[in-house]
Amino acid sequence: MFSECSSLESLPDISKWNTNQIINMIGLFNKCSKLKYLPDISKWNMSKVNNISSIFSECSSLESLTDISNWDLSNVNNISRLFYGCSSLKELFDISKWNLSNCTNISGIFIGCSSLKELPDISKWNLSNCNNISGIFFGCSSLKELPNISKWNLSNAKDISSIFFGCSSLKNYQIFQNGI
Repeated sequence: MFSECSSLESLPDISKWNTNQIINMIGLFNKCSKLKYLPDISKWNMSKVNNISSIFSECSSLESLTDISNWDLSNVNNISRLFYGCSSLKELFDISKWNLSNCTNISGIFIGCSSLKELPDISKWNLSNCNNISGIFFGCSSLKELPNISKWNLSNAKDISSIFFGCSSLKNYQIFQNGI
């Protein structure tokens, strides 16, 4: 919808949009590179959405998001590149309770989030149906530590390439003791 609106600096209030029937949100704000803040989208009904790939992709000026921790993502199968290139994003709300049990592609979800120093506790994400987790933390050069993701079930993963590529500040992490 707003994809490639590279000069867009602000959005009107879209908090009350009725999203009850939407199933695809690919690239909704993709390449809105001058957008620093988004209106409150925390109450959007995401229960029927199956693809949220690249919603915030290449929003390089985006400094913060509204609290999207309560989004119902139980039907989402593709969350790839969700925050790709959000190089000014400094923090995320607690997205630990997202239900990703139907997700098959989470590749590059945080790719290029070079200002993120820490992540919420994503250790309990259910990734058992995920076959592509490549480049999840690729280019997160300010990330100093990770939540303990050692219990992620990656038994269906086919591609785990470049997960930590460019994580030059990463000092402490526990990974993949279970399911791969």
